[in-house]
Amino acid sequence: MRLLFTLALAILWLVPTAVLQAQTTPAKPQLFHIHEDPVMPTMVDEYERASKELVSQCRKYGIHVGWLTVQDNDHRYYIIEPIEHMADLDKDPLAPLQEKIGKEVFSTLLADFDKCYPSHRDYILIYLPQYSYATDQNNPSEYAYRGYDYFYYEPQHQRKIEDLFNRFKKLYTSKAGKIPYNVYMSRFGTTENFILVEDLATSQAEFKARNTANTEEFRVGFKNLFAEMKPFIRRIESRIGHFRPDLSYSATK
Repeated sequence: MRLLFTLALAILWLVPTAVLQAQTTPAKPQLFHIHEDPVMPTMVDEYERASKELVSQCRKYGIHVGWLTVQDNDHRYYIIEPIEHMADLDKDPLAPLQEKIGKEVFSTLLADFDKCYPSHRDYILIYLPQYSYATDQNNPSEYAYRGYDYFYYEPQHQRKIEDLFNRFKKLYTSKAGKIPYNVYMSRFGTTENFILVEDLATSQAEFKARNTANTEEFRVGFKNLFAEMKPFIRRIESRIGHFRPDLSYSATK
């Protein structure tokens, strides 16, 4: 298990800091590597202590890696990083940290994570800017509040699902929808096909205010499109997440 976690961490932190500062809407589809830790409720404090220690060690030694961390309402922690190619997963960006602090200390640090969850997983999502709706160009890390909706579907319905999300985008654009969102599609490492919609806001209060500000005409159009989508969706899962800057790391130059 410890070896597995070591390999998972080696996969996680691959991308230079500049990539993490990309705008909300990149010029082309982008791959994201997600490491998901379903932390046991009794181990949340221990997990966060280990996460902060890792951040501290990387900052102390100026390790050139970077990641964003989001925590959801079910004690899942998502370590998120954009990658350019699948080949990036072959790199070991934490090797410099191990060299700095020594193999024994490094192994102890990983073991502190290892005891906090029964399992964990890694998977790849592709960002779909053509279906996303961003009203500004803020860095995604500035949105503390995240609403996540997972739309699971059968592979044979993918073309229809994409067409509907394209129409959702047109509705938001034509009716000036108030909540910016990003759309991702599952790729390597997931057991089911899904599209993930990530709603963005600075707080829950702002999210509710933006939602209330949507026009009645927009609401009717949204309801009709959603009804049209239902026959092609196996199920929907919704979660609330919060960006955790204290558990994230971006190397300074």
